[in-house]
Amino acid sequence: MKQIILSLLFLMLITGTATAQSAPFKLGSMQVFPLLDAQGKSPASLLVGATEEQVAQYVPEGELRSQILAFLVKISDQNFLFDTGLGTARGGKVMDALKALDVSPSDIDAVFLTHLHMDHVGGLTDANGKAIFSKAEVYVSRVEREWWCEEQKDKNIIKAFAPYEGRLRVFEFGESPLPGITAIDASGHTPGHTVFHVRAGEGELLVIGDILHFAEIQLPLPQIAVKYDTCQEKAPKARKYILDMAADKKIPVAGMHCPFPGLWCIAKKSGGGYEASRATQENQVRPF
Repeated sequence: MKQIILSLLFLMLITGTATAQSAPFKLGSMQVFPLLDAQGKSPASLLVGATEEQVAQYVPEGELRSQILAFLVKISDQNFLFDTGLGTARGGKVMDALKALDVSPSDIDAVFLTHLHMDHVGGLTDANGKAIFSKAEVYVSRVEREWWCEEQKDKNIIKAFAPYEGRLRVFEFGESPLPGITAIDASGHTPGHTVFHVRAGEGELLVIGDILHFAEIQLPLPQIAVKYDTCQEKAPKARKYILDMAADKKIPVAGMHCPFPGLWCIAKKSGGGYEASRATQENQVRPF
């Protein structure tokens, strides 16, 4: 229950209208479309493990930039949606962003969920509880589904999955739910938090979910956790593991809480931190 309350607190602090759009970013034979769902600010008090001096240095205004993104990935003639945002009933704008791209919910072939906080799964259903994506199969890690639906018995998640009966697919970490998409164990933020490694031709992408919440401080200080991490000791370890992978293998990342458009290349800094470079103006995501 504490975890749910903290998640709701975060959502309540998201304000403003998400209107930004972006041309597709090209990665090999895939096209990546960032979808801005919501944006606003959050208090620095959500940080765990940050000293007053660190907050003053990296968050001088005392507020953290907050944004929620989803990502549409087009590979050949298939449309893959990674997370769904808050949902229209909660003020989310993912559906508006898809409409602006002339993509209808029935065009989505698969929905991949990094984890089951409502700012990632709220867009699965409409205000009447009906499935928005009429043809898509929905993929989630077995650990994550079991924790929310069986251990926590979260009514919101159970209701979100109900209209997808027969189309809900669970996977184990290390498996490829579909060809070219591999599930990586990034547990810590939630028990089944998943990073997806997407490959298409020569293109690669890490969809990192909530590995980063507040990049301005968690990149230089990856040990900083947030109050809505289920395990505040494990989440920073997952962050370091994924950011090391991105830097060492030169794989761009797509982050659900990174500043729009959310596509970055990661590099290591001396001292154990990281830095990020944005996607290029030519809408090419090029490793260093």
